Parts: sequence; structure tokens; C-alpha cells
Amino acid sequence: MKKVNFLTFFWGDKYCDLHVDVLYNALCGICDFKFELHVLTDRSLDINSDIQQWELWHDHEMEGRCWRRLRAFEHETMKFIPHYFALDLDILLMPGFSQLVRKVYDNKLTLCRSENPKFPNNPYSGTIWQVGSLKVADEAIWQPFCRLKKTAKYIPLYRMANHLRRCGYNGSDSAVLGYCLSNLTFPSIGAADGIYSYPNHILASGLSEPPPNASMVLFHGKFNDFLRLDVAVRYEFVNDYLKNFCHCEGKCFTIEDVVDKYFGKQNIDAEFLDSLRGFVREVSQIS
Repeated sequence: MKKVNFLTFFWGDKYCDLHVDVLYNALCGICDFKFELHVLTDRSLDINSDIQQWELWHDHEMEGRCWRRLRAFEHETMKFIPHYFALDLDILLMPGFSQLVRKVYDNKLTLCRSENPKFPNNPYSGTIWQVGSLKVADEAIWQPFCRLKKTAKYIPLYRMANHLRRCGYNGSDSAVLGYCLSNLTFPSIGAADGIYSYPNHILASGLSEPPPNASMVLFHGKFNDFLRLDVAVRYEFVNDYLKNFCHCEGKCFTIEDVVDKYFGKQNIDAEFLDSLRGFVREVSQIS
């Protein structure tokens, strides 16, 4: 691989500019190959100048959910990045990430398996995907989606969502992926490749950290943002991640940030800090 193009999306009010910078910092710290990070955004972001910002199209802007991401499979639209690896902002990159990217980046199309026990018939997640051939992605996903949209009984899109849900598919873009690709076979990645869901694999299983082979942890879902102090307090791996990749003066995202705020960096020795970390985590587990 000469260079990898990473693509992410930013719209609405769930995330802030810092999420984009954290993703970029993590890519810089973990990737052992050259890359560029591109963000398709509905506004100008105050982020690292090395991140490429592009205007996000207005398709389905008023529909909500993630329908608008689907145009990233359209050949003409994406000619400016014909080969890319798409990532959500609510993910943590783990040590196995570089190896995973190398494994799939030259594929024509790679999907991420959903593996959600609540929706066993929903095969794919829209959190991650890889496109090596826009022609293949356009024919397999974008064109069938456009045909669905033109069907009168699926207008507006919430009717399509209801239909797809009755067919066993969940979500918006992820439901479309499952429906359009139901009779096609493409490479896919999931837990066997080190991709773990925070709500489904870590929280539901009572784990304190991801399995050793982790390449990514997906903090998907409405209340699963990793950029919160209570999450860092509860999980040491999140706290360590933010210490390494979240650089924001004046805000507390880690236990160390809180200690610095109330005690000062010079007033706490390492042994006491370790004890304080343990104390805070014990308290956080009390319901």
C-alpha cells in the first residue's frame, strides 16, 4: 500500500470537532503506513489542518439517521476519493488496526458484520466499510438503493425503514446494505478480526477491557460516546486511549485531568495516583 485514504462523516450535534482530532491522532499513533484522513462535513471544523475537509452532500438531510452516508457508494460523487476505508467517529483504534487495514484495503468492497444479537438477521453495520472499486460499490449498493427510493410505497424514507425492519434489517444505511447485498457475497470483517462492539461485546459481557486481539472498539449507539469522563473512569483502556490521543486544554476527559485540576501535577506522587485511580473505578461500579 502506497497510501491509505480514511474517510469519516460529520453532521448534526452528536459529535464535536474534538472527535475528529482524536481519530486523526489515533491514526497517527497506530498506523505504520502513510495515510490521509478525509472528513465529509456539513460545516467548517476547527481541526488539525492536515485533515482534508469536504462539503457533505445534502441528500436526506432532513430525514435524520444515516441515510445520507449511502451516497459514498456512488461512483460519480466519490471520484475525488476512489479508494478509501470508511470509519465512524465513535470508535477506538486498537493495536491490531494496522494489520486489519492491510488485510482488506486492496479488496473491491469490504463490509463490517453487525453481529448484533438483537437483530440476528441484520448482516452488516454501517460503522466501517472499505471501497476499492467504486464501480462495484455503485452497482451493488447505490443503484439498488436508488431503485428502492423511487418505489412510491417507500416514500418518505421512514416507510422504507419500516419495510426493511419487517424484513429483519435494522437501522438505515446498515439495513440498506443488508437488503441490497442479500444475494451477493463480498468479504466481511467482524469480531473474528478483532472488531468489537462496546455495547454488545464489552458492556453486555461485563468485560473491563477488549479481548487481546482487538483491532477496533465500536462505541455505536445513542448513549455510547467514549469521549466522556464517566466512561474513562469506568474503563482503563478508554482512559489510556484519551491520555494518548485526546489533547484539549481546559476540559476533563480522564482521571489524570481531574487530578491535575484539583491537586496540580506537582502535588501527586505515582503511588497515590494509582490508588486514586483504583478508588474512583471502585466507586464508579456502585449502582
